[in-house]
Amino acid sequence: MKDNILFDSYKDILNDTSLTRLATLTTIIYSIIFVIYVVYQTYSTISETTDQSKTIDIAIEYISFFIKNIEFAGFIFIGAIILAIGYFLLPPIADGALISYVKNKKHGGKKALSKGILNFFPMFEYNAMTSAVNFLVFFIAISRAYSMGILNNIFIQILIGIWGLVLLFASIFFHYSKFFIILKGLGPIDAMKESIFLTFENFFLTIKFVFISYLLYIRFILNILFVIFIPLFLIRLNVKLGFFDSNITKFMIYTSFGLLIILTAYINGIIEAFFISYWYKVFEKTQENTED
Repeated sequence: MKDNILFDSYKDILNDTSLTRLATLTTIIYSIIFVIYVVYQTYSTISETTDQSKTIDIAIEYISFFIKNIEFAGFIFIGAIILAIGYFLLPPIADGALISYVKNKKHGGKKALSKGILNFFPMFEYNAMTSAVNFLVFFIAISRAYSMGILNNIFIQILIGIWGLVLLFASIFFHYSKFFIILKGLGPIDAMKESIFLTFENFFLTIKFVFISYLLYIRFILNILFVIFIPLFLIRLNVKLGFFDSNITKFMIYTSFGLLIILTAYINGIIEAFFISYWYKVFEKTQENTED
């Protein structure tokens, strides 16, 4: 295999609409939750000068205002429950479906989706086991520690340092675990062991592609933040101008966030499709090196 993994992965998402469609379909709920979290985190950052109890009171007041001023609030509540359930159920299916698809594209998206459903339990177990070694969870923990004023505590700093080292280890050595689960039929523990061994055997190759993937993630995240903060900026501008209670402003808020969810879901689908294709090709390359 020629060393053109990055370019080939780019061609996959550019030319294979089935891949991006499958990724978007299976990650849309995660994308919605992601948008909600970013908006909440932005609100928390803006309100960090207030005390914790005051922040909670303002948040409750805002949620109450939001529900009272939207029709069919009951449907929204039910939708929130569906989102919560889908947030935990769809990602394991998405991983299995996308890996199966890039392995055998000629079988089509439906076959890949059924493969993802069949591998739901091992992938769900793996995601649960590795949920703590996640950059988003790590960021949330640090931001919460900062807002609570305990980040200067030496014990907290030691815990965060240890957690950071474990996260760094996992970000390097666990990349191949999902492929061993889906393609080799291994359990989560055995898959992680095999991923560690394979990384050691191809250490410099893996480090190279880990570094490239981090650079790509930064670019994708910047694109998402750009999409997210445009409507937030417009909303804040209208509040400062005193137009927040107008029907036009309310319409703009709902429309902006509706479009935002769609755009973010599409972008996130592209990201997932790209990196599954990317790391599958790296995995194949390591397999070739092992056979040699």
